[in-house]
Amino acid sequence: ADEIPMGLVRRGRQRLQFDKHFSETCRRDRFCLRCVAAYCSHCCGNHHFHPEWPDLRVLPIDLDAEGRPIFPARTAPAPDGHPIPPDIAKFMRAQDYTSPLPRDAFCIHCSKSFRADVCAHHGDHARLRDCVLRIQKRGWRTCVRCAGDEWWVPHIGVALGDPVLVDEQGRYELLPVLTRVRRPCVECGVGAHRIPREFFPFCSETCTRKHIRRIQERREARLAAYSVQ
Repeated sequence: ADEIPMGLVRRGRQRLQFDKHFSETCRRDRFCLRCVAAYCSHCCGNHHFHPEWPDLRVLPIDLDAEGRPIFPARTAPAPDGHPIPPDIAKFMRAQDYTSPLPRDAFCIHCSKSFRADVCAHHGDHARLRDCVLRIQKRGWRTCVRCAGDEWWVPHIGVALGDPVLVDEQGRYELLPVLTRVRRPCVECGVGAHRIPREFFPFCSETCTRKHIRRIQERREARLAAYSVQ
């Protein structure tokens, strides 16, 4: 098996805990002439950089005062660039640039939240495969959908709390993200967070180990249940 780049994983885990980005929404605000695709610059910004095609640029799609998209007519402001071909211009105008898009995924490799159906590039990184966490809201909580057999469970699980929902058929759990804020230890409920700490929601190594052990016990119980089915 390939060695896991733990530096990337730790950075992703810390970003997942710190960031409040799941309360924000995105929209398609760019159009890539090379890929002939509308996309969100937050979710997919670095994935449409094509230096080998300097004339096929990324076009910003801004909104006017009434919230309507403003479509460019050229690949760059005049006198530079070229007129956009009619068929591509027609396709560009047919896309949705106004609907808000809640972020429903997190890429461990990029340490970034994004909208899964807008950007399909995350999760296919050469250094870290299958690195996308599926995010679901459960009330006010941001949760990660976890089947229990993902490679990232031992590394990301310490940043996730006890299940707030278990699938009736045992296929997955929703585990809340333990955000890094000042409050009592999420394990014992008494001790204060130490600052700085890598595992910020816990007050001590003892509480950290207890939480990790509970994660392991849940995983072992799921595997045992699968083995008798």
